[in-house]
Parts: sequence; structure tokens; C-alpha cells
Amino acid sequence: MQDSQPRSRPEGSDPLTSDSAYPSPGEVPPPPPELPVYRVDPVMVLLLSFLTCGLYLIYWNLKVAEVLNALSGREVISPVISVLSGCCFPVHVYFYYLCGQTLPELGRRVGDEKIKDSATVLLVLGIFLPMVSAMILQGHVNRLYQR
Repeated sequence: MQDSQPRSRPEGSDPLTSDSAYPSPGEVPPPPPELPVYRVDPVMVLLLSFLTCGLYLIYWNLKVAEVLNALSGREVISPVISVLSGCCFPVHVYFYYLCGQTLPELGRRVGDEKIKDSATVLLVLGIFLPMVSAMILQGHVNRLYQR
């Protein structure tokens, strides 16, 4: 018969300092979390960005940052940076710089190591034509879901 009472931790054990959060030397670490799905046609990113005078890019920044953070297994792009990048020019350039930092992992995941070479293109286009840079990045992200 199963006990319906929740199990309690031993006295004096602290969940923040216990070794249970780290795998043992022979133990396999848990798999990375499931990637959030955000698949949009790159042309729609461009059209919606123009039609909403760039407001769609704020939402797009948040969703793509969520995918790229999950892909890299850590928070590379914070939600604050994502929102501010839609409103403030220097932060926008920094956003595309951070996106470029995640491209090597994206390339490994889709099996195309050349994706990392487009980091400079994303940064330069992010300065002059951010909507085109968003289109290119969305095309790369969409490749994650083509399997």
C-alpha cells in the first residue's frame, strides 16, 4: 500500500546546499528541457513588423529569446533585454549580438555548422535593417522544427 503522506526531508538538510541537485560521477545528467516551438514564416515576421510599426518585433524578440535560451540551456538573453531591444536602438544591437552567440549551438542542433558564420550578418543588419535580421534568424530557428 502506498503512503499518501508527503515525504519530509531529514532535519537540518537544506535543499539549496544538498548534493542531490548535482549528478553523481557515474550518473547521467537529466536531458535538456524540451524546446519551445515558435515557428513563423520569415516573410510573416517582416510583414507583421512593418504593419505594426515594429511592435511585433518586441513579441518576436521575447519568443525567439525563449527558444535560444532553451537551446543553449542557460539564459543568454533576458526578457528585459528582449523587450528593451524593441524600443531602444543600442539595446537592439546588443540583442542581435547575443543571438549571434547562440548560433554555434543552433548550428550543431540542426547539423549545419555554417550557421555560426551569419552572426556578423545578423549584427550588421540588426543595426540598419532589424526586420531583415529577424527574418534571417527566424529562418534559422525554423530549421529546428523541420525534422
